[in-house]
Amino acid sequence: MFSKDQIKWRCRRGVLELDVIFSRFLENKFDSLTDIEKDAFYKLLELQDPLLQQWLIYGEPPEESYIHIVKLILS
Repeated sequence: MFSKDQIKWRCRRGVLELDVIFSRFLENKFDSLTDIEKDAFYKLLELQDPLLQQWLIYGEPPEESYIHIVKLILS
């Protein structure tokens, strides 16, 4: 499992909007996630910014394996 500090570092992106989305999620919801959800979030952070922008900013549906974590982030 990854430490919260490691995940916080991975939340730093090249796109300001993603930085804001991820930092708010980390501050407000991360601690209440299950270990599986935390792992899914970390895997999501490994994806490229353009894909994350499509899902989190422009509202395009995510790939099946990321639907749950994307919904949690956007809620």
